[in-house]
Amino acid sequence: MVQITPLLQLLVAVAQAPPASVARDVSPNALAVRQVNTSDLPSQCQTSCQVVNTISDCGSSLSCICASTIGTQLQSCMSCLVSAEPSASTDANSAISSWNEACGGSLTVR
Repeated sequence: MVQITPLLQLLVAVAQAPPASVARDVSPNALAVRQVNTSDLPSQCQTSCQVVNTISDCGSSLSCICASTIGTQLQSCMSCLVSAEPSASTDANSAISSWNEACGGSLTVR
């Protein structure tokens, strides 16, 4: 089964990264929502990171998660996040590595 936890952890970390010009809801229920809420990500990454919702919709279906379009979109999302928040590099590489391992891919963060 694909481990999307590194991906979700990265998205949460980037969404919470300073500077935060808007007050954030830190209640436990808000965290669960933020894990797939791309509107909390840097604005330049929101479109490319819609793949997170697609991956969530796939559930545990490897044929869905491992589709080449998912991989390409995930790579674009992770690259965008690293450009916007360089400290996310390790987690982005971990997310890509998880996808590569599960799907036999060879993607890298650009």
